Amino acid sequence: MIADYRLQEGRTGIEAILTVRALFDYPIPGLILTGETDLKFLRECTGHDLGIAHKRVMPSQLGRALDQQLNAAA
Repeated sequence: MIADYRLQEGRTGIEAILTVRALFDYPIPGLILTGETDLKFLRECTGHDLGIAHKRVMPSQLGRALDQQLNAAA
């Protein structure tokens, strides 16, 4: 699952991915697209096994990040 970090109404992509994981009771691989560099954010992503792709993301970068998350989940 790919989600932007900052969503509407103060929600985050982390919350969205965790909600979908809980709904399906399965550790769905997740990737956060962001410009965020705060250490708290980075730790939160790491703690939930989420990949991070910093904006501006080129297609090749996105492909590598997705491959990394999918391989880690396998």
